[in-house]
Amino acid sequence: MGNQTEFLVGSGIQLYWSTENAVSCSLQLNGVTIAQNLSANVDASQGYPVTVPLVAEAAQYMLYAYDTTGEYTASLQLTVSVFQFKLLPNPIGNLTKHASQTVLRTDGTLYVAGSGLDVVSTATNTVIHSIQWPNYEQATQLTGNSMVMSPDESQLYVLIANNYSLTNSQIQVVNLSNYQVQSISVPWYLGTIAIGAYNGKPCLVVTDLALDGDNMYSSYIYVLDPSNNYGLIQKFALPSLSMFISSAVASPQGDRISLCGTYGNTMTDPTGTTLCTYTIASNTLSEFYFPNTCIFPGNTFAFSAVSRRYYLGCYRPNAGNNQPEITVIDANTNQIVDTIIPSSDPHIVFPLITSLVLSPDGLHLYAQLLTIDTDRSISDTIVRINLNTFQVVGTLVSPNVRFSAWAVKPDGTCLYGVAGDEVSTLYLFEISDGLNALRESSAVD
Repeated sequence: MGNQTEFLVGSGIQLYWSTENAVSCSLQLNGVTIAQNLSANVDASQGYPVTVPLVAEAAQYMLYAYDTTGEYTASLQLTVSVFQFKLLPNPIGNLTKHASQTVLRTDGTLYVAGSGLDVVSTATNTVIHSIQWPNYEQATQLTGNSMVMSPDESQLYVLIANNYSLTNSQIQVVNLSNYQVQSISVPWYLGTIAIGAYNGKPCLVVTDLALDGDNMYSSYIYVLDPSNNYGLIQKFALPSLSMFISSAVASPQGDRISLCGTYGNTMTDPTGTTLCTYTIASNTLSEFYFPNTCIFPGNTFAFSAVSRRYYLGCYRPNAGNNQPEITVIDANTNQIVDTIIPSSDPHIVFPLITSLVLSPDGLHLYAQLLTIDTDRSISDTIVRINLNTFQVVGTLVSPNVRFSAWAVKPDGTCLYGVAGDEVSTLYLFEISDGLNALRESSAVD
C-alpha cells in the first residue's frame, strides 16, 4: 500500500496494492469502511485516490482482501501522519526594532535580538523582559549569524557592528539569570560567532568582515577568551580575501567550527560555496569547495547533529532555471549526498532560499523562500521538509511581511517567525503533528 509518511490535512494521496487468490478488496480509515468492492490489484501507475483527514492525527488505513466465498483472506495496514500548519491570528507586536536574530533555550524561552533584546515565554506567548543595548547607535546593526548561547545556557553573546566605521564591534554578553549586560568592544567589524573549546575551556570564535569596493569579504578568524575579558587567544588569516562567511556552527565537542561562505559577489558574480572546518587546537583550516552552488547571505546554513548532515539553501546562477535547491552534505565525508527542490513553480521569476531552521528532533527542516512573481509581487513561502524522505510535505504562504529570523519551539508544536524593521513583530505558526500520536503508539508497543 505504500510507506509510512506524512501529509498536510486534506491532501490527496494515491494507494496501491497487489493480492493473491483474492477477487475484491475493501478499505477502512480509522476503523470506518470508506470503500467496498475494490479491485484486488491496483498498481502504482493507476493508484486509488483518497483524501487524508482534515484533522491532524495518525490516520490508519486497513485493506481487506476477499476470496470468491466473500471471506477475507488477508489484511494490510498503512499508518500515515497527518499534520496541520497554520498561522495563528495574534502575533506578538512592539518588539525591539530591527529584530533579526533568535535563539531558543531548552526550557522554551525565546530570545529576540535587534536594537535590544526581548525575552519571550513560549508557554504564554508573552514578552517577559526587555533590555536595550548599552551604547547602541542607529548606525549599528546585527550581522548575519551573530547571536549564540553558551552551552550551559547561562549567557547570550550578541555581535553588534558599526556600519559607518567598519572597524569596530561590540560583543554584548547577557547574563540570563539577571539580564545584566557586559559590553565588550573589539577593534574588528565582526560578522559571525560560535562557541568553541580551547584547552578544555569555552572560547568565542568570531569572523570579521571588511569592505573591498562594493563587496564584503572575511579576512580573519579570532578566538577569544571569556575568562580573560575576551582577550585574543589566537587568530587565523583566511587564505582568500574574496570569501564572504555568512554562518558559523560549532561541533558538539566545540573543538571544530564549521564555516559557510560564498566566493565572489553573492548576487552578481557568485562562483560557488565553500565549507570550511576550523580546528581550534591546531589553528588550521580545511576547505571543501562546491562550484555553482551559491548561498544567499543570511541564515541559509544548517547543521543537524542527529543526521550529521549540513543543509545549504542554494541557487545555481548558471543553471538556466528558477529552482532553488537545498544541498545536503554528509558531514563525515564532506560530499553532496542529495538535493532537495523546495519549489518548482514555473511562474516564479526569482526564487531564493533566505533562511533554514531545523526542528529540535532533527526530523524536519523549514525553509523560507523569497519569491518574486511575474507581476513583481514579493512574498515569503515557508516549506516543511521531511528529512527522512527529503520530500516537501507542506507549504504555507506567509502574511505580507518579510521575515528575518526563525525558531522552532522545543516540543515542535510552533514555528516562530520574526519580521523586524522600525516595528518588529513575532508571528506564530502552529504545527499540529500526527507524528506525536505515532510516537506514543510506538512507545506503548
